[in-house]
Amino acid sequence: MFEPSPHKHLTYAVDRDGQHRLCCAVRSTRTGQIVATAVEADVTYHVPATKDLKAAVTVAMQPYNDRLKHEGIQA
Repeated sequence: MFEPSPHKHLTYAVDRDGQHRLCCAVRSTRTGQIVATAVEADVTYHVPATKDLKAAVTVAMQPYNDRLKHEGIQA
């Protein structure tokens, strides 16, 4: 389930995959499109990764990155 993120135009969802790795998806509230996903600390962009988009995704993923650090995974 997507939740509001610290970025006003992006939402995020966190779950675990079949290998029990922590994963995150970031979705645009404007288009409904998934703009980025992450498996632990590896981020994949699904739209052109401009400097502004990367900065926005970093803000949106802050709760996810905090959880990675809490679980001892390098973000």
